[in-house]
Amino acid sequence: FQAEDGIRDSSVTGVQTCALPISKGEQSFVNAEKAIAIWHDHFPSWQILQTRKPEPPRSPAIADGIIVENGIIRGIIEIKSRSFDLYALQNKFKNEVIITHDKLIKCQQIAQALDVPFILFIYLVPDEVLVWKPIWRPESEEHWNTEITIKYTETQKSVNGGTIMRHNAFVNMTSASIWRRKYGPEQTNIGTVSDSSS
Repeated sequence: FQAEDGIRDSSVTGVQTCALPISKGEQSFVNAEKAIAIWHDHFPSWQILQTRKPEPPRSPAIADGIIVENGIIRGIIEIKSRSFDLYALQNKFKNEVIITHDKLIKCQQIAQALDVPFILFIYLVPDEVLVWKPIWRPESEEHWNTEITIKYTETQKSVNGGTIMRHNAFVNMTSASIWRRKYGPEQTNIGTVSDSSS
């Protein structure tokens, strides 16, 4: 056994390290980075500036990121990671993902003030895919680009656990784009989220 504090066990040779478990907040940040990496594979000139630090957030960011190209803001993003796969999104959850209603409205207000789209990123951990969709567009007559249902439900309080009753937005991701990381010339835009009712 070898440890950083200098304790040694002469029966063990070589260097051994012990990785400390990372918090759910830190894992959420890691997953957000993976989603951003997929986006950058497809839009290398578009930077995503995250609005929170990698340590567990004390309070949620108003918006998770800003998309910038050549110094021009192109969009506001909310990034969610989920531990279910694409099959579960389409079948079990009927293409709906949850975002707090308060966060949905705050992101939309920022997007409206900047006259840019509000884009929802969903990183599906088991499949390592980014499912993304502009859910609000300033140029659209309706503005909202998808069906959203508001319900008062019990959900997870924060990325680190707990429960809370609050208004949540159930955002329909049907027709969202599905992307994987680019590794060589393989196809990475693997389609769109299909309607689970068909």
